Amino acid sequence: MYGKYSLTILAAACLIVFAAFGQSSLNGVANQQVVYAIRTVTASDTSTTADYTMLCDTTTANMTETLPASPLTGEIMYVKKIDATSHTCTVSGNGSNIDGSATAAIITPNASIEIQYDGTVWRIL
Repeated sequence: MYGKYSLTILAAACLIVFAAFGQSSLNGVANQQVVYAIRTVTASDTSTTADYTMLCDTTTANMTETLPASPLTGEIMYVKKIDATSHTCTVSGNGSNIDGSATAAIITPNASIEIQYDGTVWRIL
């Protein structure tokens, strides 16, 4: 323990646990809660290892969300289709398969997939 703060980093799971005493926020942690990145995309896009939740708005057309080219082992990503159209949000493994396929399709409105990289391939959880 260093002064007021206790910080534990579990790099393999990219999980930061931060206990703050009298501190409201610090480095991605707010009010003693881990904060995850979330963003909405409206056209084909490539995620980075800084991304966590990708909201695909396919209102105007089909789109592809490409996962990071060099994901971290243990990295978890959520991809959700947030519109009610019949357009498809395709998730591309960017060279790493997703449960045995190069891509996974999200067709149903408000459907999502949660995937984790095991060091070799992405696994749908």
